Amino acid sequence: MKKWMAFCIGMAILTALAGCGSEIRAIPTAQSAPKSSQESGSDAAGSSQISESSGSAVQVPSKNGGTVSGVSSAIPFGVAPSTISAEYKKGDTEIRAEYPQFEGNRYAGVDSQMKKEALSTMDNVKADSKSTGITAETAGRVEFSSKDFVSAVFETSFLTKDNTHTFRSLRTVNYDLKAEKAVMEQDLIVNNGALYKAADAAVKKQLSKELQTYFTPQVLKDSLDQSELYFKKDGIVVSFTVIYTLGDHAEISIPYNETQGFRTESSVWNNFAT
Repeated sequence: MKKWMAFCIGMAILTALAGCGSEIRAIPTAQSAPKSSQESGSDAAGSSQISESSGSAVQVPSKNGGTVSGVSSAIPFGVAPSTISAEYKKGDTEIRAEYPQFEGNRYAGVDSQMKKEALSTMDNVKADSKSTGITAETAGRVEFSSKDFVSAVFETSFLTKDNTHTFRSLRTVNYDLKAEKAVMEQDLIVNNGALYKAADAAVKKQLSKELQTYFTPQVLKDSLDQSELYFKKDGIVVSFTVIYTLGDHAEISIPYNETQGFRTESSVWNNFAT
C-alpha cells in the first residue's frame, strides 16, 4: 500500500493560512446519504466535533452479483459491509469520505485499517495548520471478500484553490483475516520478468494508445515497483500512478491463471481458483 504517490503533489501545495470553525461528522448509511443531509454549521467556538456510530452489516445472497452498500462485486461468503460517511469542514476546506465497515470482532482489524485509509486525506489536512481552500472526496469499496481475506479500494479526488486540476489517487487495503494483519504488495507478488511480461501484455490490450506510448519498458518496470494492488473475483488489478494529463492513475487486470509466475507463497492466494 504505497501512500500518497502523485496525491502528494496536491498535499504539497497546502501553504495558505487556515480558516476558523470546523466540524467532523460520521454517519452509517445503508446507501450513500445525500450530501446535503450530512452538513451542518460550525460552532461558535470553532472547535472540532466528532459524532460516529456503527452500522449493521447487510446480509446478501452469495450468488447476488449486484451492488450492495458500496460493494462492487458478489461477496463469496454472503456478508456485505455497511457504508460510513464522514465529513470535515474548516473555513473554505471541505473533505468527505465514505468507507466500508463490517460487523463483529472478526472484522475489527480490517475495519480499522479501512477506516484509517479512508480518513487519511482528512487526517493529513487536519494536521497541516496552514491548509485552506481544499476540496477532497474519498470513496471506499470492497472489491473482494472471503472468510479469510478482504481486498478494498479507496479512490480520492483532491483539489486546492491554487490548482485547476483535480488530482486523483487510488489506495488499497488487502487484509488477511486469518493472520489478522494487512498484507503489502511485496507480500503477494514478486516484481520479476513474469510480472513484467503479464503487465506489458495487459497494457497493450487494455489501455489507450496514449497510455501504451507512456508505458515504455523502463517506465513500466519502474511503475511496477510503485503500484497498488487489489483483488477481484476473476483476477488481480494493478493500479499505476501516471502523469495528470493521462488521468493520474491507470489500471490493468491480470487473470488468476496468468499469475503463477510471480505469486509469492502467501496463503492469501488460497482464496482464489488459480
